[in-house]
Order: sequence, then C-alpha cells, then structure tokens
Amino acid sequence: MAPSLISAISRWRKADRAQLQLDALLVAANAEAPLFSRNAWLVELGFWLRRDKARFAGASDDRDQPRSSARLRYLLQVLERNAELRQNVAATLQSIFRDLDSVSLLCDTGVPQHASFWSELRERVVLRLIPATPNTREWGTLLTQLFPARRDLIWMQSIDAGTWQRACALFDAKVQAPPATEADGDIVNSMRFLVTQVRASALSSAIRSRMDVVDFAQSPFLPLERALDALLQGDAAEGADEGRHAQRLNVFRGLIEACRRAALEVFDHLEDNGVSIDIEFRVEGILARLGRLELLLEVWLRHQVAAESQRVLVELVRTHQASLSIADLWRQSFARLARKVVDRSAKTGEHYITRNGAEYRAMLLAAAGGGLLTAITVYMKFFITSAHLPRLFESLLSSLNYAASFVVLQLLGLTLATKQPAMTAPALAARIDHLGGPGGMDAFVEETVNLLRSQAVAVFGNVALVVPGCMALEWLANAALGTTLITPAKAQATIASFSIVGPTPLYAAMTGVLLWMSSLIAGWADNWFVYRRIGDVIAHHRRLRLVLGERRAAAWAAYWRAHIMGFAGNISLGFLLGMTPFLGDLIALPLEVRHVTLSAGGIASAVAVLGSDVLSTRAFWYAVLGVLSMAILNVAVSFALAFQLALRSRNLTARERRQVYGSVLRTVVRRPQNLIVIPRARLRQPG
Repeated sequence: MAPSLISAISRWRKADRAQLQLDALLVAANAEAPLFSRNAWLVELGFWLRRDKARFAGASDDRDQPRSSARLRYLLQVLERNAELRQNVAATLQSIFRDLDSVSLLCDTGVPQHASFWSELRERVVLRLIPATPNTREWGTLLTQLFPARRDLIWMQSIDAGTWQRACALFDAKVQAPPATEADGDIVNSMRFLVTQVRASALSSAIRSRMDVVDFAQSPFLPLERALDALLQGDAAEGADEGRHAQRLNVFRGLIEACRRAALEVFDHLEDNGVSIDIEFRVEGILARLGRLELLLEVWLRHQVAAESQRVLVELVRTHQASLSIADLWRQSFARLARKVVDRSAKTGEHYITRNGAEYRAMLLAAAGGGLLTAITVYMKFFITSAHLPRLFESLLSSLNYAASFVVLQLLGLTLATKQPAMTAPALAARIDHLGGPGGMDAFVEETVNLLRSQAVAVFGNVALVVPGCMALEWLANAALGTTLITPAKAQATIASFSIVGPTPLYAAMTGVLLWMSSLIAGWADNWFVYRRIGDVIAHHRRLRLVLGERRAAAWAAYWRAHIMGFAGNISLGFLLGMTPFLGDLIALPLEVRHVTLSAGGIASAVAVLGSDVLSTRAFWYAVLGVLSMAILNVAVSFALAFQLALRSRNLTARERRQVYGSVLRTVVRRPQNLIVIPRARLRQPG
C-alpha cells in the first residue's frame, strides 16, 4: 500500500513537468477534431512554449529575452520549413478562433461580470478551487490555462515585432480563412456591448444618485450609444466625409472622457458621505469597461488588427489574470474603505500625541485617572469569576464589565494606554502624504518619536495608579469587612498565570491584535454612520423632534456623530477581550487575553492579599516580567498592524516603507531618551 501511494505521489509531481515533444504536438494538430480536443491541443502547445528549457539551435538571438520567446521563434522556424505542418497548425488555430466566442474575448475578458463585490468574490474563490477545463467555448476559461502565471506577460511583451508578425501570419494562411471584415465586426460588436453595459450600470439609481449631475437629461451616459452608432454608420457609408467622421470621433471620445469623470465623481461622493464597497466595485467595473472601449476603438480606427493584436492580447491577459486574483479584488475594493477607516482613526488619534510639556502632563493625568478607574474594573472581574457562572454568562458579564469601563473612560476624558496605538498609528501615517516635501521625512520621524513617547507615558500613568488603586481597595475591604476580596489561592493563581515563562507573551501579542481589531470596528462604524446618514435620521426623526424639540434633536445627532467611533471601539474592545476565552473553549484552544493595565492591577491585588513576602519569590518577578512583556507587545502589535494598514492605504511601495522604517530606527538608536522624556527645548512650550 505504502509503495503504491509513494509511486502515485511521485507520478503526480512529475506530471506537472511532463510535456509532449514538439514534433508530436505539431502532428496532433487537427482542425476537424472536436472543439475540446483542439482546445486541449492549444493548451499543450502553450505549456510547451512556457517551459524553461535550454536554448534551441537556430534561435541564437535570445540572450536578453525570456526563453519562451526563443521557443516561439523555434516553433515558427519549424513551421516555415514544413509547409504541411504549417497548414495543419494554421487550420487548427483558425478553427479554434472561429468556434470560440470572440466577442466574449474582447468584451468580457478581464472585466468584472458580477453586480456586487461579494458575488465576484464567491466566483473567484470557486474558480480558484475548481481547475479550468478545455471543454469550453469561453475564451476566459481557455486563457486561464494558456497564461496561468503573471510572468507570462513578460515573455509576451518581449516578443519582437518581426516574430509577432510571423506568428500572426498563421491566421492569414489560405486555410479556412475568415472574411476580411470578421475581425472588425467582432470589435464593433464588442464596442456596442460595452456601451450597453456601461449605460446600464451608470444609470442605476445607486450610481446615478451619487453623480454631480443636476439634470438627468444631461448625463453623458445617455448619448453614448447614439454617438457610437453615428460613428459606425458614418464610417460604413460610401464616400463618407473625413471631416464629419473626425467630428463624430471627437464627440464619441469626449463622451467617454465625460463618462469617466462622472464615474470618478462617485468616488468623491463616497469620500464625503461614507464608503460602500459594492458601489465602489460597480464604479470600478464602469471604469474598466470604458478603458476597454477606448482600447478597441483605437484598434478599430487603425484597421490593422494584426499589428495591434500583441498590445490587445497583452492587455487582455493582464486584466484576465487580475480578474482571477482574490488578493487583487480584496485590495482594490477595500482600498478606499481602508483609507477612510484610517483617516477617521487618524482624526481621533491626533489628540493622543503629546508634543510639548503641557500635553505631556495632560496625558500623564488622563492615564493616571484611567489606571485608577481600571482598578475598579479589575475587582469587578474578580467578582464575576468568583461567582462560578456558566462559561458563556461569565464571558458576557466580563465583556459588559470591560465595555462599561472603557465607555466611562471615554466619557470622562481619561486614557487607557493600549487603546492608543491603533488610533495614533493612522494619525502618523496621514503625515506620509507630505514625505516628498522639504523636511517631510524629518517631520515624520519627529512625529513618530512623539507618538512612541506618548505611548510610554500613557502606560506609565495607567500602571502607576492601577497598582496602588487595587491595593487600596483590597486594604479598605479588609479593614471594613475583616476579609480579603479574593482568596489567597486565587491570588497565587493570578500571579502564576502572568508568568513570562509560559504563554503570556503569546497571549499579549494576541491581545494586541484584538486592540487593533477594535480600531477597525470603530472606523467601520463611523463610516457606516456617515454612509447611512444616521445623523440626519436622528435630527429629523418626527417623534424625536416632537419630544426633544428641533434644537435638542440636532444636538443629539451631533453628539452621536462625535462619539459613535469611540463608543463602537470601546464596546467592541470590551466584548473582544471578554468573549475570546469563551470562543477558545468552543474550538478547544486555551485562549486568554493579557492586557497590561488589567494584569498589573491583578498582580497588585494579589500582593495586597499575600503580603510583602511574595515580593521575594521567583513567581512574582516572573509575573512582573510578564506584565512588562504585555506592555511591549500590546502596544507594539496593535501599533504595527494599524501602521501597516495605514501605510498600505497610502499605496507606498515596499521600498518606500523600508525607507520610512529605517529613518525611524536610526533616530531611535541615536536618541533613545526622547522615547521617555520630552527634549528640554520643547518642555516649556505652551499647548
């Protein structure tokens, strides 16, 4: 059994590299075979062309060319030396192009065919899981097999004009040759289909209502079809006037450009009124079809299909490969939403960055107040766990405890250090837009140092007050009630659970991910609030206006507009922290959260119960190191994830991102003290 399985695996691996020899491929060409057999033959021929083998005799000019180009030249040389083989291959190729739908190749290939992002995503996932079959009449399915990799575009573009003309000559051979006007007819039909699709998409209410067109009758999409008909009919008429033809052409091109501007206006509307990925996806489809329409128009105007075929085929393959990529779809569709979420987070994160002594002191006081309030949260968590409720109810109560605490922090203007990085990173990344200006990089690095110092002082303020706060609560309870709020066994277990020797660093990093996720939820909620015009709903709600009055209803709407992001982030963070252990139980994974402020309070409570003798134990100092790792990992992971998203929303290349990281690292290494204290020159600057 085992040898047979190993042999089968070996044959499977070798099958990926297996190929027919060229002579066998050329002999197998048969224009009378069923379409699926001819398609399979073409796929095998493409596989032979793509193989990275040694150079061939007779193809000596390929030193700087991809080897696939050398193989194509070798193939053409073989066919040119054997008229019978050339005739069979030409007939087979022409029969394939005749039986496949050329309009679908020119009109649909590489252009989104679904009305919504989620439908397109499902289709791409299915296409990724199910291999393509040669038994098809669709060019898209065949292109998937002929050009499966991005590198195929390189060798297609590298083919010189002479070689390409020799390859195109196979389709001009006098073997079942199509009429001379057939290619032009396919291009014309494709342009008609594209215009119809563009009009249908652009005139839908979801798109039309977001364009800055005051009078619907003035929409540039309405006369687009008439302009194309006028252009085509004028060109077909005998003795057509060249001046009128040029005028019709300019009108049609002007309408295409006007349609593109109108479509781009939808993006501007989304920027101001909230982003919708479905609407964005549909607009991208309109722009893609307009681009394809311009490409086909240029080919049709030149009446030289063979000369333009290389550029057209490269564009078709490029867009087709992009239309199969799940990553490209995700990145393209979520780019604006990510940037909008980042920009909204940046506005919130600005006030978390300290740049002078007054802001530094204000941050320290806000963090100290946050630490003091967190002490109450710690004991509420102890009370919930000591009740020994079912795991689900315990997790729900813990989530409500955290969420209520974080919301109160927000309303009182206090600070929880670990919430800051996911908000301040977008604020920092927003300054990347000015990197190219004079002193842009220096200003960015300085702001980075300001941000990191703000995180340090916030963590210090939280821990500095949560520790005495928890100890004070324990001592007051002992004095008033004659007993401790937590048992000695619970105190020892608490210290042991925070030990750095164990999964604590892993849990701390995971908590950083949860902190980042809460910032995404906050940004999404803010975008949803704007997109759905919830502020207007509140301000103009009939019953609210009757109960509160117009001014108070408007003020209530403004209040929610100002605080929706904070409420969404705080409540979602509370539930992420509280429900993660329960979700871990559901999937049989021991998941826990390790939050630096909450954990520091837990250790302080344990010390208050166990007494000062615990300070001399190894377990205590392991727990202290564990809390230190939480401070680093909570902040670092959430900041890194938010900063990466912010950088990508700015479309920086990998090289530009490395330059940014390098500049920050060099500054930190040269002046590490600035990460903790404000330089004396700015210490007394006013706020």
